[in-house]
Amino acid sequence: MNGGEWLDRALRSFQETTDGLRSAYRALQEEVFRLNMELEERNRSLGKSLAEVQALKGYLSSVLESVADGVTVVDIEGKITIFNRAVERITGYKRDEALGKFYGELFPTEDEPPILETLRTDREIRGERREVITRDGRKVPVDSSTAVVRDETGKKLGAVEVLRDLSEVKALEEQLERSKTLAALGEMAANVAHEVRNPLGALGGYLELLERDMDTGDPRRRLIRKMAEGLARLDRIVTNLLTYTRPLTPDLREMDMR
Repeated sequence: MNGGEWLDRALRSFQETTDGLRSAYRALQEEVFRLNMELEERNRSLGKSLAEVQALKGYLSSVLESVADGVTVVDIEGKITIFNRAVERITGYKRDEALGKFYGELFPTEDEPPILETLRTDREIRGERREVITRDGRKVPVDSSTAVVRDETGKKLGAVEVLRDLSEVKALEEQLERSKTLAALGEMAANVAHEVRNPLGALGGYLELLERDMDTGDPRRRLIRKMAEGLARLDRIVTNLLTYTRPLTPDLREMDMR
C-alpha cells in the first residue's frame, strides 16, 4: 500500500468516526432534551401535588379550629403536636405554650392522663368524666375521649384526645338538684301545714265555746279574743304556705302579638 492509499483510508476512517460521534452527540442531545421535558413535567406534577396537599392541610386546619370541642394530639413520646382553639379556651393555655410540651407536664394529675394511657396501652377511652386544671388553677369538668393515631400502614404515630366542656351541664345538674330539694321541702311543708291546720280549727272551735260560756263582762273574754286573733294569723300563714307549695298548672293560650 502506497502512501496515497493509506492517507485516503485514514481520512475515510476519520470521517466515519466523526460522523459516528456527530450522530451519538445528536442522540445524546435528544435524550437530554427528553429527560429535561420529563423532569419539567414531573416538577409540575409535584408542584401541583404539593399545592393540593397544602390546600388540604389548610382545610383540615380550618375544620380543626372551627370545632367546638377541644382537640389535643401527642406524638409517640407524649409531646403535644396539635392544640386547637377550643382546648385553648377550656384550659387557658395558648398554643405556643403547649406545643412541644410533654402532656403530663402541662396537665399534671394524680393518675395517668387518659391520652397517655391510650398511648401506652392502645386502648381507646370513651366519655370519661374528669376535671382539667386550667392555667389559673381552676378545675373544669370535661368529657374526655381518646384514640390512637396511626398512619396508612398501621404504624402508631401518637394519640388524640377530644375534650368537651361540661361546665354548663354541671351547672344545670346542680340547679336540677336544688330544684328537687326545694320540691321535697315544699311537699314536706305542705304535709306539715295540713297536719297543723286541723288542730287550729279545733282550737278555734274550743275558744268560741269558752267565750260563749263566759259572762259578758268577764275580763277573760279579752284573752280569748287575743288567742282567737293569734289562731287566725296562724291559719293565714298555713294558707299562704299551702298556696306557695301547690304545684303550678300552666294556663296556655294562643295570643295575637300583632
